[in-house]
Amino acid sequence: MAKNKTPTVTAPKHNLPPTLNVPCVLQVNGNPFGGKGLGIATSIATSLLALRAPDKDSYLGLVIEFPLPTEVESTGFGKCHHIDGPTQKATPSNTRKLTVKFPHGEVDITYRAASEQDTASYPDAKKHMTWVNVFLGKNAEVSVKGFGMPYSNPGHPAEGWLRSPDSTTVLDGMFLLDIIRQRHFSFLVVHPEKVLMAKWSVASLAPRFDYGYGADQSWDMDRYMKQLHDVKGHRFQTAWSFETDLSHVTALAQSIVQDFMWIQKCCLDMTTEMGSAYFVKNPASRQSERWFVIVRMDRQFWKHIEWSQACIHGTMKLVVHPGPDELPESWTDDLSERWAARICHDPEEVSALNQHPLSEKDFVIRVIKPPHTQLGMKEFGNREEADVAYDTDKSL
Repeated sequence: MAKNKTPTVTAPKHNLPPTLNVPCVLQVNGNPFGGKGLGIATSIATSLLALRAPDKDSYLGLVIEFPLPTEVESTGFGKCHHIDGPTQKATPSNTRKLTVKFPHGEVDITYRAASEQDTASYPDAKKHMTWVNVFLGKNAEVSVKGFGMPYSNPGHPAEGWLRSPDSTTVLDGMFLLDIIRQRHFSFLVVHPEKVLMAKWSVASLAPRFDYGYGADQSWDMDRYMKQLHDVKGHRFQTAWSFETDLSHVTALAQSIVQDFMWIQKCCLDMTTEMGSAYFVKNPASRQSERWFVIVRMDRQFWKHIEWSQACIHGTMKLVVHPGPDELPESWTDDLSERWAARICHDPEEVSALNQHPLSEKDFVIRVIKPPHTQLGMKEFGNREEADVAYDTDKSL
């Protein structure tokens, strides 16, 4: 396909702090849940996450990690992977993650420095820790990423917690779904109060991510052409999943549209690119008017456009003008003549071109002469004759 030579635009910068991911313990009716990072004798790790990454929706969340046994692959369950943020590569994982995402609106968050008495029972507690309380508004709901995914860890209680519909209770008679559906969450976090207020708050998040192409994804060439000129996006980061249906549909639609539109635009641009050309008769086509056309592009046009990949198996149109002064003012004007053509990908194998050595600026096209053409064709027996004529008559 055509290469877009437009300078790369960078993602908008919102002067936000980096992503925060810090160990915590969730309090459920006064009982701790998770907290492996605080030294609690549990295999369940919990952490507070404030995701701030390019081309993604920022959010505040609770990450719960359930352990996977080392022999999980040999039992036939398979190998779990996660996406490594810095490298954007899939790497093996020894846990299954659930991410509880808190809404941007209708949520109230309070922060209170923890006392020594609060932290005394945690072996890996830090000097400065904080109680973070999240209260959901009347119409606010959390969303969960990873819920319902397969899980296997025979003998571990988490297998019962995650088994549906016959789940087992986690603690205090509550199922995992009950814990996730709470209206009030209380965390003890391994970070100072002021740091969390600055880095784990709704105010610290970036605006909602938007690809910038609107909600209408119906096929409309006029709208797409306008967007091609008006929407100055950047090279988006790889997306392994999408937060909203709109983002998903936009990515799918634009991946097709932009492939098509850049080739379309490139083709339109090429109709205004003129190069001198001369014709070589194909001796194998005595009964038909088949020719080779050697086109010289003085501005090395072909080095900047790899559009020939789009025409390997298909035909194209060669726009033939009487001379260099006949170029129309725009591609919408009636161009002189259009001949059916096909790119010659192996000119060095064509014996008819043995007397026509090619330079790096030359391009060879196979054409069929229309039966009622009004334009004369300039034919030469060898390259030397063609070059002499070109130097004396620039209308070739």
